[in-house]
Amino acid sequence: MRLTLNIHLFLFTILGLTIYATEMWIVHSAYFLQNPSVISFAMTLDLVMGLPALYYIFVVRQRRIPAITLVPVLVLAIVIAGFILPATQQAPVDFIKKFIPLLELFVLGFIAIKIRTIVKHYHQAKLTEIYFTDALAASLERTLGAWPIVPILVTEFSLLYYAVAGWFKQFKSWDSSHLAFSYHRKTGYAAVLGALALVLIVETAALHILLQQWSTLAAWIFTGLSLYSLLWLIGDYHAQRLHPIVLSKTHLHLRAGLRWRATITLSDIEAVQKANPRERKAADYVSFAIFGQPRLVIDLKQPVIVTGLFGITRKVRRIGLAVDDERQFREALSMGVAETS
Repeated sequence: MRLTLNIHLFLFTILGLTIYATEMWIVHSAYFLQNPSVISFAMTLDLVMGLPALYYIFVVRQRRIPAITLVPVLVLAIVIAGFILPATQQAPVDFIKKFIPLLELFVLGFIAIKIRTIVKHYHQAKLTEIYFTDALAASLERTLGAWPIVPILVTEFSLLYYAVAGWFKQFKSWDSSHLAFSYHRKTGYAAVLGALALVLIVETAALHILLQQWSTLAAWIFTGLSLYSLLWLIGDYHAQRLHPIVLSKTHLHLRAGLRWRATITLSDIEAVQKANPRERKAADYVSFAIFGQPRLVIDLKQPVIVTGLFGITRKVRRIGLAVDDERQFREALSMGVAETS
């Protein structure tokens, strides 16, 4: 399927470049000088309609991407047409440009409607999902569809949300029978994060002053990226705090902040034992430890899919953990596994 999608993208790119290369050749040919007005009008239609049409055929239909993405492609096609056509033959393009504000209003209206729908689906999803990010992902997929950008949107929005609002949040499950186990308190990650944040702030201030002597724009771009990195680190810490490991009556919900996640049926757990350094080299092993080495390893009867940042996935049979209260976690998990066996 991935090969097919890549072929469609390749065909869209090649055909689009072919159209524009042909139109540029026509503009510089003797045929154009014979009747520039008529040819300019025909070329405007080709340039403005050709790229969106190809995008719809090879991208929207084949990849199930929302048709609303045709709007920025159409605007791009109009801009490119303005570059290709001579300045004296811009009348058709100028006429079409008058409709761009209407397209912008249409997009804003579409976004507003989608946001309302996302909020509605989120309130429904949070009644059954344990974590905020899972409810957000479910609402986005239900509204936008399962297209590749959804995991990226969930990761980026969640990290920024936790960086700002995470200070005031506490984890609380909708089911009182769920047992939550933290893994962020004994790792020392908070101290490391504090040191990194201090160094980042000092270096950003110093480099901003240095870069400003060369380019004010470059200085502010660098500062903006540094501040975003700081927010990312803060959001990552709060994501760990607000995504504990949760044990329900039938499942073990494993989390490592937003870095890794997996949901395991208790009946699929074969054993929970102390971590062995040799297991870390196995191809079917992944560590959920945030900082340092895991102290426990869960062995599974069959492989499961674990999901990482931005939707990346791995198939594993061994998962390394570092839990703050190992004894209580092992006792509760052993009891849960025994009840489901």
